[in-house]
Amino acid sequence: MHDAPDEQFPDVNGFKYIPSFVSEPEERAALELFGTMPFRSIRMRGQIARRTVCCFGFDYVYTRRGVAPAEPMPPVLMRLRERVEALTAETSEFNQAIVTSYPPGAGINWHHDAPVFGPTIVGVSFGSAARLLLKLGDVVHRVDLAPRSAYVLGGAARSEWFHRIAPVASHRYSVTFRQLPTA
Repeated sequence: MHDAPDEQFPDVNGFKYIPSFVSEPEERAALELFGTMPFRSIRMRGQIARRTVCCFGFDYVYTRRGVAPAEPMPPVLMRLRERVEALTAETSEFNQAIVTSYPPGAGINWHHDAPVFGPTIVGVSFGSAARLLLKLGDVVHRVDLAPRSAYVLGGAARSEWFHRIAPVASHRYSVTFRQLPTA
């Protein structure tokens, strides 16, 4: 496997990294909200993941690879969603937010986000830093995600490249915004 050097702006069609996307006061408000959320475990292929999730708009049901209605997004996430939508050229709104809690040592393995969701995914990082890896064939790009940063996976970055979050050193939260077609 060919590892590309660490880089904040890899040459991957559809990938965008935005440092300092969220202000420190916005991060504090989000972290306060996250502390009150009813996170739940994820079971995949018979294993319980170390990360936990709380979904809004639509819940992704891992066991059947489908969706179910969920609670609406709270105001903090609605405001963040408006800013996220301005990052993309999408004409439909992001109607799903998944808040993921990563305790130390937790990550997520190589994957494409579920195909039931639209062509663009936006993630926003809170708490601690993380490393995002993007892989296509033998090429791997490593991107350090700073707290309060955002990234966009659209185009080839969404459809062709796999991505993963390496195990984190300290507690991290992410909010991933996705679109579920409504028609």
